[in-house]
Amino acid sequence: QMGFQTFPDPVGKVVPTMCCGHATLAPGLLTASTYHPILNLTTRPRRIGIWVEAGGKLRVHLWPADTVGQARHFYARVDRAAFLSLKGWKVEANLHFSIQGTHLIWAETTLETHRYFDHFLDESSYRGNVDRATLSFWAGRWERDGIISTSDREEITNLSQQRINVIPGFEVSREWSLDEWEPRGSGALQADIVDALALPLATWGEKL
Repeated sequence: QMGFQTFPDPVGKVVPTMCCGHATLAPGLLTASTYHPILNLTTRPRRIGIWVEAGGKLRVHLWPADTVGQARHFYARVDRAAFLSLKGWKVEANLHFSIQGTHLIWAETTLETHRYFDHFLDESSYRGNVDRATLSFWAGRWERDGIISTSDREEITNLSQQRINVIPGFEVSREWSLDEWEPRGSGALQADIVDALALPLATWGEKL
């Protein structure tokens, strides 16, 4: 079962995250009584983050293509036009590099999201496990194109591992004001979050 569990961040803000477990998102708004089917962790987003910010803003984030396996699945199935034009959602690049499940570098990408998407769709051989020499070559091009920063390129070229996983993922986020749910109660909040998540998930053929 998938519920909502809260974790305090380093500055003490409560950061609720949809995961295996349960807790309360906000007093009177989200209870432990409602659960949703757990996602298939091989192909679907491993994390769906939900948290409340100062000023009563509720944010929902998900990270498609967050592992090598997810990225392969995502790029093979995603509807490019629908994904890049998601109404009400912000879509950003989330390029990162890992080894054996450990994330090493999260890149700072300034390239437009649609161009980032097209680059890794076309250059599919540079998604997944890449040797150091090839990665160093591509890091120079990625820096020039704005896919990574200069500091990212320096970190990449200084890595000691012989092979690195290149994971060209995305961060998809949406924001609401909690005020709109106060008169409607916790059931409306939970239903609206689940309904809203259906839109981005559907662009690559998944559902909760």
